[in-house]
Amino acid sequence: FTMVLDAAIMRCRKIAPGVSFQIVPLNTASFDDLRKGLLDLLVFGFDVPVREYIHKAVLGEATYALLFRKEHPLYVKFLREGSVTREDIASFEPIAIRSAFSVQRPNVPMPWFGDELQEGNVALPYFLSAALSITDSDQLLLVPTPFAQRLVEQIRGLAWMSFAAFTNRRWKPTIYWHERTHLEPEMQWLRGIVQSAIEF
Repeated sequence: FTMVLDAAIMRCRKIAPGVSFQIVPLNTASFDDLRKGLLDLLVFGFDVPVREYIHKAVLGEATYALLFRKEHPLYVKFLREGSVTREDIASFEPIAIRSAFSVQRPNVPMPWFGDELQEGNVALPYFLSAALSITDSDQLLLVPTPFAQRLVEQIRGLAWMSFAAFTNRRWKPTIYWHERTHLEPEMQWLRGIVQSAIEF
């Protein structure tokens, strides 16, 4: 969630240089850690049901996009014909993103066609490592569209196309916090910075 947090962190550091941050990966204990006070804020790519003592705010909503190398046969056909079919896409293997959270909760991996969830023989824990691995292969990577746009800007040789026609699912980055910190002025300030830093 670099694209969700990095702008917020930079803005916070400019306003309050003494503020420190520690970002840790999500896992199946993250919501429990939030309850225990071990975490101040969670950022998750989905709006999920929570207990009554957890507050949340959806930061935005975006479609998904397919990421691939510029010479990929799928992208060549897309440029030539203006569209591709489900069968065209399905003939290539996607790289699946599997975090410690999604491995143990199989209902939260990347979407695929319709309401299906993505399958794949290759699974990596991070979008960036997956994006680097497709620069010299015919594998596909499904990512939120704002992230695809950013990766194409930063990694030479990548291209993207919208996947919106193939799934109704949307990326909804959401922040979660405990009731205990709901009215704390410093945490209200931090949440406001995070919410205002989202640009997509």
